[in-house]
Amino acid sequence: MLNNRPMIYICIPVFNRIGYTRKCLRSIYEQSYKEFSVIICDDGSTDGTGDILASEFPEVTVLKGTGDLWWSGGTNKCVEYALRTAGNDDYIFTLNNDTELTGDTLNILVDFAGRNPKSIVSCGNYFNNERQKLEATAFVKKNRWPFSLYHKLLFPWGQNAGDLKKKVFEVDSVSGKGVLIPAEVFRKVGLYNAEKLPQYHGDTEFTRRAVKAGYRIFINLDAVIYTDQSASGIGQVNSKVSIREFIHSFSSKRSENYLPSLYYRSRLIYGLKWPVYLLFNIFSIKARFIKRYVLFLKST
Repeated sequence: MLNNRPMIYICIPVFNRIGYTRKCLRSIYEQSYKEFSVIICDDGSTDGTGDILASEFPEVTVLKGTGDLWWSGGTNKCVEYALRTAGNDDYIFTLNNDTELTGDTLNILVDFAGRNPKSIVSCGNYFNNERQKLEATAFVKKNRWPFSLYHKLLFPWGQNAGDLKKKVFEVDSVSGKGVLIPAEVFRKVGLYNAEKLPQYHGDTEFTRRAVKAGYRIFINLDAVIYTDQSASGIGQVNSKVSIREFIHSFSSKRSENYLPSLYYRSRLIYGLKWPVYLLFNIFSIKARFIKRYVLFLKST
């Protein structure tokens, strides 16, 4: 029966960018799956986000932040609120506000999760402007000496989904944009590590904890969300090719290259081997940028 279907608590941290939030919410309320509740953490927005949401989307629960929560802290605030009422058979769906869902995204996720107990299921993250291309949001173990624990991308950034022979992959970790997580996972392994991993890598570290606790992780490319590629942080593969910006990315919380987060991620994941993995990670980041920069110079 319809009322026996699990509830999905959709958790969205936001800071300004009300235009994105509007589009995201409209796509949520057009879902064929209707058993959901939307929780937004408005972390100190200055563009009128709170008032606009209260006027246009009064059914959304809006929690207030002070502006220093970042992604992990804002998401945690939403999750903690959801867990007050969520049963262990219900789900948390983490989402960024620069995304849009297709009409059956939630239905596909819940159906897949129901057929695969004790699983976390990620959406396929497609480019908003080139809708067959995929963001690289899933990771698998390298399984090769001497970095056998290192997680590599499942497929490269900009992979054409039509070239893939299957749509479902079991992986070892995923980013937190469009991920369906059983509520019981948070009760078992805890929240995102907002103190040490405030903006980037808190999601992948969390999912690796979940794997250790006995959960499986999948990415289902049939569950579609579209993402605006221009809205991501600095120093990433889709950002502009700038030596100045690349250097700045190691000191900015808005970057996945932020050195303190790289350090803590290595400490949290790799144990006593963390120095080797940290150095390898930094070397890989620099090598990828050099490759991009050389290609950029050749094209100009």
